[in-house]
Amino acid sequence: MLLSSPAFRAVKSAPGRFLAVAAGPVNFPAVFRSPFIDEVLLFTPREYLLKPWKLVSFVRKIRKNGFDACIVPSTVSFSLTSALLSAMSGAKIRIGADGKRFGFYADSGFFFNIEVRQADGAVKHQTDINLDFLKPLGMETADKSENMGLSGEEKAYAQGVLDSFGIRTGDTLIGVHPGAGKIPNRWQAENFARAADALIENCGAKVLAMFGPKEAEVKRKFLDSVKTRGNLHIVPQTNIRNIAAVIGRCRVFVCNDTGVLHAAAAVNTPTVAMFGPTDPKQWNPPGEKHLALVSKSGKIEDITAADCVSAVKGMLG
Repeated sequence: MLLSSPAFRAVKSAPGRFLAVAAGPVNFPAVFRSPFIDEVLLFTPREYLLKPWKLVSFVRKIRKNGFDACIVPSTVSFSLTSALLSAMSGAKIRIGADGKRFGFYADSGFFFNIEVRQADGAVKHQTDINLDFLKPLGMETADKSENMGLSGEEKAYAQGVLDSFGIRTGDTLIGVHPGAGKIPNRWQAENFARAADALIENCGAKVLAMFGPKEAEVKRKFLDSVKTRGNLHIVPQTNIRNIAAVIGRCRVFVCNDTGVLHAAAAVNTPTVAMFGPTDPKQWNPPGEKHLALVSKSGKIEDITAADCVSAVKGMLG
């Protein structure tokens, strides 16, 4: 969802436009304080299966708003649920993808009156694909950076974490996140540990290590391998917005190709990301502040800790 930030920015590039975004529970935290969104509509499909009258209420709310246009960007899959919502929205302009590209063989024209088609085999960044869905409306932006607005409370949480570790203004603070939801996207935790050791020993860095709620094994392997404990700190598990606030205090953030990479980009922190089976030309955050590491073999395990440390040093200047 954070890769949609430029599309939200494009919609709001002219005065007088109202933007509402429907988001599920997973994506809601990423967008509900976006400076470009006027209203976030929480969509809970699992709840609607048990309480279908709530779905009826949700659709009625959409129709009551009287939207002029409904846009359903599709980058990697075709959402039948989103397409149906578009059809029921009451919007005069309904823009969506050609479902056949994603193996959906029903006529997409039932859902949309403007179809956006992508060239077969073309390598295009996900941000640019999202922006393609706005071209029929003449909306665009040159600023392709990601964004998530942080609250004062979230920034205060980050300050509290830093204070608890004795971290001071001016310290070289590096964040690392060895996990990833998709196992093939994970660079070995042992390599993250070697890189953390080197950054502490050679750069005088203080390292903040972060782990997701389902990454106990990744955390164990990391801690078993790390040697320099004095300036290594484990950030308590919390919600993604608090984590983003902590990342926002780091000079550089090191991670895999996973959601937290985009949280880092959205709080304007430079990143060094490990890429294996996924293509950074499509998924790495746009901009020179975000470096993707890819081995010559294309295998994520062939990226070395030395490669990572060298990249971080380059970011630090």
